[in-house]
Amino acid sequence: MKLTKSFEQGVCIMAIIATQEENVPVSSRTLQARVGSSMTYMQKLLRKLVVAGLIKSAPGANGGFVLARSITNISVLDVVTALDGEVDSYPSTGLFSAVFDRPAATKTAHAADRAMHRIFRAADSLWKQTLSEVTLDDIVARVLTADMTTPKIDWNNETLIASNLAVGRKELKNA
Repeated sequence: MKLTKSFEQGVCIMAIIATQEENVPVSSRTLQARVGSSMTYMQKLLRKLVVAGLIKSAPGANGGFVLARSITNISVLDVVTALDGEVDSYPSTGLFSAVFDRPAATKTAHAADRAMHRIFRAADSLWKQTLSEVTLDDIVARVLTADMTTPKIDWNNETLIASNLAVGRKELKNA
């Protein structure tokens, strides 16, 4: 199963929002700057995550996005499904039936198609089970922290600080 670039960006978005300071939404501009995508593409990803019930928007001058439910109640499978749709690693076109469909082998050709579906449905089921057992909290703890506690960062100000430092460096260089 090959995941799309959308999934990788989406799980990063979710990790940013999950580590955001309590009661401080992350702006779409901050998310876009951190992930490095276009604003149009970012809005598309955010919309999918909102529709899936993983995040919600917080309106207002200091608005942005927050998790719609607990970090421990959002699985990796939830994010995959929200961004890439339902898992189907073998969308059969009926090629086995078409290739092997001869008068003497019609039943065998159809049986081969069904067997391939069963094999990949079983694999998809195991894959989905594994991803459903890994939460966003697990991802954040495994990837971002050594002490297995979820850090809290104000990503909105982090971006502003980074921008101000870059401007400050430029001013020092030109002085």
